[in-house]
Amino acid sequence: MKKDRVPIFKLWHKVFLVALVFVMAAVSITASTISRQNFSLGVDQEINAAAERHEYTAASIITGIAYEKLKNDRILIDRDECADVISNIVTNGKIQLAAVYDSGGDVVGKSTNVVPEMPDSLASVVDTDKLYSTVISSGAQKYICTVSPMQLDGELYRLCTFRDITKLYDNYNAQLDFVMMLSTASSFICGLVLLISVYFLLRPIDSINRRLRSLAAGDFSQ
Repeated sequence: MKKDRVPIFKLWHKVFLVALVFVMAAVSITASTISRQNFSLGVDQEINAAAERHEYTAASIITGIAYEKLKNDRILIDRDECADVISNIVTNGKIQLAAVYDSGGDVVGKSTNVVPEMPDSLASVVDTDKLYSTVISSGAQKYICTVSPMQLDGELYRLCTFRDITKLYDNYNAQLDFVMMLSTASSFICGLVLLISVYFLLRPIDSINRRLRSLAAGDFSQ
């Protein structure tokens, strides 16, 4: 009598594989989501810190201009004098990663640090009551670029400050790699537990199936 072909994948094999896929997907998605949320929170905190530093730099420039007027007993100072004051403030070493541009886009003052270029998307902002922030790349470095227009003695300037957040991105990428390794290891551990559980849970059903196949084949000895 021709024997029935034994299926390559038994029932418990199929249940195990399906369960393992769902476990791996759930662990990976959950871990990646948590990492992304933590990263977004970190970026928001850095943006707030960059805004505070930017406002301090703007206040320093405004104070410097006011002091120059008082020192010379004048109500207004001309454009060149204003540019000199700005240049002295942003290049004195106390203010890092800052640049000031005039209305024509030329650099009036720039810190001695290597400063990235102001992105074109922020080069035309004119609302002096707002701060504009974006994340930019300069080579392998990542920066939060904060820009605010400043009206100084009838001239429009744009203060641009940069906050280096390269470490934040490096940590995030390292965390993603670790999460992937951890989720893979966790999935295999869960898979082993599932393998054992499914095997013993479905063992009686597998035994019943074997008996039914034997009966269908005319073997009543079992």
